[in-house]
Amino acid sequence: NRKKNGELFWEFAAISGVTGENGEIAHYIAVKEDITERKRTEGALKESESRLSAVYNASPIGITVSSVADGKMREINDAALRLYGYARDEVIGRTAAELGTYANPAQRMELVQRLREHGSIEHFPLDFRSKNGEVGVMELSGRVIELQGEQCLVAMMLDVTERMRADK
Repeated sequence: NRKKNGELFWEFAAISGVTGENGEIAHYIAVKEDITERKRTEGALKESESRLSAVYNASPIGITVSSVADGKMREINDAALRLYGYARDEVIGRTAAELGTYANPAQRMELVQRLREHGSIEHFPLDFRSKNGEVGVMELSGRVIELQGEQCLVAMMLDVTERMRADK
C-alpha cells in the first residue's frame, strides 16, 4: 500500500463485505496490519540463508550434519562426498557406521565419549575409510546443536592423510 506521504509499505489485509437490508453489499470492513518490518526481516533471513548455503556448498572442508539420536546423516556437502567417495543419495539417511567409514572403532568410541562430555570436539584425528576401501586420516571438529528441535552434530572434516604421511 502507499502512505499519505507517498512511501510504500507492506500490509496484511482482511476485507469483508457488509450486506445491507436488501442483501447487497453496502460497504466493506477492512482490518489491516503493517507488516513492512516483518517483510524486511524475512528478506534479510533469506539473504543470510543464501550466503550460508553458498559457503557450505563451496567449502573445501567436508561438512556433515547428523542426528545425535540415531546417527543418520541429514546433510553433507560436496567436499565431504569427495572425501568419502560416495554419492549424496548413498549417504543421506544412513549412519557412518553403516557406510563403514570408521577405520578404527576405538577412535569412534573416544569421539562419542568426548562429544557426550563436552558437546563439541576440535582437531580430533580420525582414521577413515572411503567407499573404495582406502584408509586415510582426517582432522574432525564438531559441535552438537539443535536443529528444528533435534540434537544434531555438525562435523567439519579436513583430510590430513598427506600431511601425516609426510610427518613420518
